[in-house]
Amino acid sequence: MINGISITTNEPSFEQIYASGCFDEETNHINALMVRADLDAGQQAIYDNFIGLAAGNVYFNIDNTTCLLALDRFTSEATVEGTIELDYATMSAPDKLKVDEFVNMAHALTAA
Repeated sequence: MINGISITTNEPSFEQIYASGCFDEETNHINALMVRADLDAGQQAIYDNFIGLAAGNVYFNIDNTTCLLALDRFTSEATVEGTIELDYATMSAPDKLKVDEFVNMAHALTAA
């Protein structure tokens, strides 16, 4: 399961995610800070695609993932009060790919 919360800030053009959790049952707990401005263009696209799944909602949950991650997002973008509930098992292949690419990127960034 992936649980996320978005918190707005008045700092212009600010975007980052703090991820905490496990990628699967076999891995240790991780903490990763992903500052969008520090990512390369390909990583930024992965970040943006994943964030797009939340549709601007303050809270988002993705059930039935192998990873157990809590995401704290700080953004200068407008958010909408509400929760979006997604189910990885029933997502379209392109949306599953967005989740997988984001999780893989977070894993790679913690291994670096």
